[in-house]
Amino acid sequence: ERYLNTPMPEIQIANMKEEYINRTNYSIFSSLLFNNISQALNNHKQVILFKNLRGYASNIRCEVCGWVAKCPNCDVSLTYHKHINSLNCHYCGLNMPLLNECPACHSHSLIQTGNGSERIEEETQNLFPSARVKRMDLDTTRKKNDYMEIMQEFEKGNIDILCGTQIITKGLDFSNVGLVGVIDADAMLYYPDFRAYEKSFDLLIQVAGRAGRLGAKGKVVIQTFNPFHQIFKEVLNYDYASMYKNQIVERKIFSYPPFVYITKIIFQSSDKENLDTLCSQYSEQIRKIFGQRILGPEYPPIYRVKGMYQKQFILKLEKNISYSQAKKAIMQLNEEILSKQEFKKARVIVDVDPL
Repeated sequence: ERYLNTPMPEIQIANMKEEYINRTNYSIFSSLLFNNISQALNNHKQVILFKNLRGYASNIRCEVCGWVAKCPNCDVSLTYHKHINSLNCHYCGLNMPLLNECPACHSHSLIQTGNGSERIEEETQNLFPSARVKRMDLDTTRKKNDYMEIMQEFEKGNIDILCGTQIITKGLDFSNVGLVGVIDADAMLYYPDFRAYEKSFDLLIQVAGRAGRLGAKGKVVIQTFNPFHQIFKEVLNYDYASMYKNQIVERKIFSYPPFVYITKIIFQSSDKENLDTLCSQYSEQIRKIFGQRILGPEYPPIYRVKGMYQKQFILKLEKNISYSQAKKAIMQLNEEILSKQEFKKARVIVDVDPL
């Protein structure tokens, strides 16, 4: 139920694929979202634009040889932050000056690809020059009172369009927000996690709820390259029951929570070969205890963070099996394997019910 029983916003899906194929629009904003922003501003309503990535561009790439700027410590590309003109790693905190030349082929054809909240703010200001645009993400709220100051300015009506990351999706209650735009819904949906569908549904419903909280019915525009995906049908109708029904069947088939306990056992080492040897020996031992309930070892999507390589096992344990005994067996085996001299520099993290 919504506070004061106000009607839920009307949700519209913008088909970005169609606009790109027809070559009618190459902007960050679909024509549907652009028109709705214009209409909201004309009606003196405020707008919230959500993009779940901070920075200006998600990576820097060479058009000649395809080289991509990557963090030397982590298995991720560096994000370009325009306001400080540097490339940053969002995992280890490394930052370095923006490159003018490709280190691989020495060409100067470096392009910025992917859009972050900083670029959304810039594009919005260019398209709507008379609007007062503000951005709220980790970069703009580092000081103690930054968050509250932006919130107060928005509440007073001194900001027309607020761009930001997840920080703007939950808990905000402003009466004059007439429109919410989700710039890229696909980025959340295709994350390699069995909870990605559920989390995407939750986040889209949460951000949609920021519009039309008092008075006139609000609007929401969600941009996607896959408008016929099942999740958008459920979001359009606020159909939690259908989302739950589909997901619970899928999780039962593939043995995921809530039907089993899941535990990640993550080994880390600065030496990749040493880590492979450790995990190979550990695999033989732990399978003697849990058999086919153990999956792995496998490198996670981001297999190196802060100079440490990572390899993981996943344990799926039925609810009728004693978890305390399983925990005791895991801890004992971990202690045994890491007590070996050749694995002294390695470390292990046991993550129960990983989020």
